Amino acid sequence: MLQLGTCALALVVLLVATTVSASPTGSVVGSVKDPSGSVVVGAKLTLTNVATNAKIEAVSDHNGGFQFLQLAPAVYSLVVESQGFKKLTEQSILVQVDQITHMDIALEIGSVNQIVEVASAATPLLETDRSTLSNVVDSQVISNMPLNARQYLDLALLTPGVLPSSTGTQGGGFNVAGARSQSNVFLLDGVSIIDTQINSALGNFRLTDAVQEFAVQTSVATAEFGRGTGGQVSIVTKSGSNQFHGSAFEYLRNSVLDAADFFTNKNHGTKNPLHRNQYGATVGGPVLKDKMFFFGSYEGFRQIAPTVSSARVPTDADIALVPVNQRDPISVALLKFWPAPTNTAAPLGSNNFIANVGSTTFDWTGLGKVDYNFSEKDHLSARWAEYSGTTFTPGAL
Repeated sequence: MLQLGTCALALVVLLVATTVSASPTGSVVGSVKDPSGSVVVGAKLTLTNVATNAKIEAVSDHNGGFQFLQLAPAVYSLVVESQGFKKLTEQSILVQVDQITHMDIALEIGSVNQIVEVASAATPLLETDRSTLSNVVDSQVISNMPLNARQYLDLALLTPGVLPSSTGTQGGGFNVAGARSQSNVFLLDGVSIIDTQINSALGNFRLTDAVQEFAVQTSVATAEFGRGTGGQVSIVTKSGSNQFHGSAFEYLRNSVLDAADFFTNKNHGTKNPLHRNQYGATVGGPVLKDKMFFFGSYEGFRQIAPTVSSARVPTDADIALVPVNQRDPISVALLKFWPAPTNTAAPLGSNNFIANVGSTTFDWTGLGKVDYNFSEKDHLSARWAEYSGTTFTPGAL
C-alpha cells in the first residue's frame, strides 16, 4: 500500500509597482493622443478591476505613454480624463497572464463633463515589444474541452510547438519546441511546483476547476523566467470577487454500464467491477466589499477497479500425479488455501484460474485563497493547497 500526502503553502505579497518578476500577472500599456495624432501629456488614467472594484491610477508621460504593470489577470475598465477633452471610458479590457494588452487612446475635443464610451473589448494581440511566443489557455477553454482524468495541463498541447512526450518518459508531460520535457518550468501563482525528483510538475493536485488560466511560453523566455530552457508554464488560480459565485460537478463511471472483455468471457471469468467517482465544488465571494475576497475549491477522487489476473492453480489431477508417500506435509496443509480452478477444461500447464484482484485509489485536493487590497499599490494574496491520498495496488498472483 502506498500512502501519499502533499501540502503546499504559498503566501505571496504583490506590490503593484514598476518592477518585473515571474509573478502571475499581465500588463496594459499604450498612449494617449488628440484627434490630430499629437500626444496628450498629463492625462489622468484610472484602471478598475471589474470584479473587485480595485482602482489604479496613472498619468500619461511626456510622450503620451502610460503603463499599468503587475496586474492580476481579469477584466478591467479604463477612464481617461484631460482638460479640454471629453472623458473617455473603455468598458472591457482583458488582461491575461504573461501578456501585454496594448491600447491607443484617441481623445475627442470637448468638455470633460462629456463622456465617450467604448464598448468593444481590448484584448492582447501581437506583441511588438518582445520576441517571446506564448499562448494562453483560459477558463472557458478549460471548462469546455474534454479532459481525460481532468488534468488541465493536458490542454497545453493546444499551443503550437507543443507535443506529448514519448511513452516511458520520466514524469510524462510534454515537449516544447523540441526541448526535453524535464526542461519545462511550472509556476502556480508564481511559486514553482516542480517535483525535483523527476523535473516535472506535481501531477497529484486536482485543481482544474480552480484554475483561471495558464500561459505557455514556447521560445525566448523573458528575463524573469529561469531554471529551465523548455516551456515556461505560468498557472493562475481563481480569486473571489464582489459577487458570490461557485460550481459543482460529478463524473461517474460504473461497471454496470460496461461489457466484459473478450478474454474474461473466454475464460469463464467474472467482469471486473469498476466504481469511479470524480466530484468537487468551488465557491468564492466577498468578505469585505471592495477589500477582502475568498475562494475555495475541493475535488475528490474515488476509484475501486480490481484488475483481472490469471494463474495456474493445482487441480485434483495435478495432485494425483504425486505419490501419497512423497507428498510434503507442509505443501499438503497449504493446498486448502488454493482456490478451485475457474476453467477446468484448460490444457495441462496453462492458466486455469482467473480472478479480480482488488485495486483502489482514494484522494482529495483542497485549495483556499484570500486576497486583500490594502491600498491602490499594496495587495496581499494568501493561498493554501493540500493533497492527500491512498493507493492500493496488488502484486501478481
